[in-house]
Amino acid sequence: MERVGIYAGTFDPVHDGHIELAITAKDLLELSSVQFMVEKRPWGDKQPEASVTQRETMVKRAVEDKEGLELFTSNHDQFTIEHTLPELRVAFEASELYFIMGADTFLHMSPDSWPGLETIITPPNYIVVAERSMLTEQQISTHARSLGVAVAIIPNTLPHHASTDVRAQIHDKALWLPQPVADYIDENELYKS
Repeated sequence: MERVGIYAGTFDPVHDGHIELAITAKDLLELSSVQFMVEKRPWGDKQPEASVTQRETMVKRAVEDKEGLELFTSNHDQFTIEHTLPELRVAFEASELYFIMGADTFLHMSPDSWPGLETIITPPNYIVVAERSMLTEQQISTHARSLGVAVAIIPNTLPHHASTDVRAQIHDKALWLPQPVADYIDENELYKS
């Protein structure tokens, strides 16, 4: 049975931290691939600055030379257990799915905020949590126990990288971005302050 990583997010823009995290998960958990799934409409009030087409293009450029990292295009605007999980089960039938997320996202998981949560935390579905600065492994473990789920906690080698900070940079976005993404941002004049 193949192991497939699912990494959903806004990716506005995708940055080195996202790529490193996907590679770390792939290597440590021996995943056959990590599928980046760009959410058209993120959770919360803040809307993305780049269009979904632009964000998907940036992900494609970021992963084009990274073996096993790919873009998965969903038919749904947001990742939901009710709608997206069946779509993933069809696309990756007979595969174990490893849902990759940051500790900040994981610590907000609850049956109230994630309807159908029991489905996503039951094999052949697994949760992978990346450490984030200021959130400890103990906090992650405590929350996992409260949900009744075992999680894989993986290190985050670039915990301070954030899309918000990348967008705010006026100069040299290539400091935190794969060069093809930085070039695309320049070519399309995205994230101008």
